[in-house]
Amino acid sequence: MARLLLAFLLLIATPAAALTFDEAKSAYDANDDKAAFASFEELALGGEVRAMRMLGLMYLDGRGT
Repeated sequence: MARLLLAFLLLIATPAAALTFDEAKSAYDANDDKAAFASFEELALGGEVRAMRMLGLMYLDGRGT
């Protein structure tokens, strides 16, 4: 019973709309630099290496900073 309760609590504690790299990349491709930068930053802080690279490119190009 305790395992079932723990599984339920973990399920409801998970964010419903977790940000994905593809969503952030779509914002970048649409030239929505503010949204893309914020999204890539959030993903990068979570350890997403592709987002770290995209942030570096955005800094290099002066986009969204």
